[in-house]
Amino acid sequence: MGRKAISTRGACVLAAASAVGKKEFEGPLGDKFDVHDVTDRFGAPTFEQSESEMQRMALNTALAKAQLADTDLGALFAGDLLNQCVGSAYGLLSFDIPYFGLYGACSTC
Repeated sequence: MGRKAISTRGACVLAAASAVGKKEFEGPLGDKFDVHDVTDRFGAPTFEQSESEMQRMALNTALAKAQLADTDLGALFAGDLLNQCVGSAYGLLSFDIPYFGLYGACSTC
């Protein structure tokens, strides 16, 4: 993807994406989520690795929606339900984006 002209006036949300497990998908908002897995594992052997995969999938989906590459972003703010942002840190490690871990899982959406 080529570089897009992005305003440098401040922070903005250009796209959003969600990756959820079986229970969230079966709920009343199920059709509103972008990506889901019927096993809750996303092909990973552990729940921690599953959480990391969900982070990767959500970011890749948001980037695709915005038609951006990871290098087009100035910063990434993420958090998760695991201790010390483990899922986010490992899941987003391969992206070329400065990462800020947020230690408030519910407040990270």
